[in-house]
Amino acid sequence: MKKLATIASATALASLLAVNILAAPAVAGRKTCEAYIADVTVDGKIDDVWNYAPVIPVDIVKENASAWFGDTSKVAGKDYAVVNSKVLWNGNNTLYILFEVEDNVISTVGANPWDQDSVEYFIKLDNANTGDKTQNRLFSDNKGGDLAAEVYGYARTTKGCIIEVAVDISAVGGAGEYFGIDFQYNDDAEGKGVRNVCLGWSDAIDKASSDPSVYGQCLLSDKKVADIIAEEKAKAEAEASAKTADPAALALLAACGGGYC
Repeated sequence: MKKLATIASATALASLLAVNILAAPAVAGRKTCEAYIADVTVDGKIDDVWNYAPVIPVDIVKENASAWFGDTSKVAGKDYAVVNSKVLWNGNNTLYILFEVEDNVISTVGANPWDQDSVEYFIKLDNANTGDKTQNRLFSDNKGGDLAAEVYGYARTTKGCIIEVAVDISAVGGAGEYFGIDFQYNDDAEGKGVRNVCLGWSDAIDKASSDPSVYGQCLLSDKKVADIIAEEKAKAEAEASAKTADPAALALLAACGGGYC
């Protein structure tokens, strides 16, 4: 686990968080993800709770940032990376972001940060189209980031890497609130120091670094992963019990659609 920061970025973020910003309502037509409530240990290991978070595919090849844009011969998972994100929050003031990266060639030889394999996340606390935002980058070989970053965890895998990040969202408010968010992966797929493909979730044209209107949005859900697990356990126990029930009980269970009448 590491904590990286630059004075300028940290100061800007502190200034932003000093104001009690309440997230704006949902923006119609904006891509939306949902963060359930769970506690996460940020260490680069995928806790069981992550299995219950919806997958956020980072799979749009950005038009103005990908040297291979328009080349239909290039295939995700073969020629360039496959990246998925997930989000959870602790029900209070922390958002957790998980990046699962499958990348055959992890390369950070490029002279420019964006030409090096890396994940990026963008956050707009008030879900507005203009104004202050947060942009952070973490490199896929764990050498750190060139922008301010929150607490994070990293692990190399046989297929690529895992990166977890904990982000302070105390200014957003509580459950039911929305805030702007987007995810990006920069891939030097050939290992030659040039970004061949830039992948995004919501932004398709490479404007996320300057224009929050291209972000998606995240709903802070009041749904708890612990409750989801408890419901699954109760259902499994009911199904196991039903298998040993007498024929009359089985008929009643079937008539009730597998539940209780």
